[in-house]
Amino acid sequence: MSEENYIPKEFLDYEVGEKVAGSIVMLLSEAPFGGLINNIYTQIHNNNERKRINAIFKNIYEAVDEVKENLADLNKKSEEQLNLNVEVIFDEVRKARSSKKINYFSNSFVSLISHCNQDNLDLDELCIQILMGLTNIEIKKLLRFYHKEKDKQPKDLEIDNALNEGIRNRLLNFGLIGKSVNTYYSNPITHYHLSNFGTIFCEYILGNDSPNY
Repeated sequence: MSEENYIPKEFLDYEVGEKVAGSIVMLLSEAPFGGLINNIYTQIHNNNERKRINAIFKNIYEAVDEVKENLADLNKKSEEQLNLNVEVIFDEVRKARSSKKINYFSNSFVSLISHCNQDNLDLDELCIQILMGLTNIEIKKLLRFYHKEKDKQPKDLEIDNALNEGIRNRLLNFGLIGKSVNTYYSNPITHYHLSNFGTIFCEYILGNDSPNY
């Protein structure tokens, strides 16, 4: 598989990506982490890594009004932790081998900016760390729970029972789903459901409006 297949197709046009990225880097210069982002961006010379990073700026470009509105509210007292979260996101996008992961981290960056204050920074860090640890198939399974909660009808994953059980256990360990056991019948039935934190996490990586922190 070509390395370019990992990059969102809109940003395969290098000049388009660079133009958008330049304007967003300038916009973010007003933020506490503006200098950090400028340093990260100017030090990337690999074209494919640069295109992946441009995917973050594309998401910011699409949410530019919301981002502008929240830049002034970023808490400079939280600058060290905020910078760490930003640095982790950009580093993960640079290394990403999946366009979906790039998109999830890009959405997470917009969520980080849009809902950032000292109380939320620890939750931001938790969401980012969990996203780093999850595989695409685990995220797909989690989003199936999320869409069911939204009364959608997602397709079942075509995976064997052992793998399915392993994925559910991983999501349980992260606190993203919960389970209950119905002992009414002679053979107890286990039900799995999305947890409150699972909803927050899904909306964080999907970029949905106003996650309930």
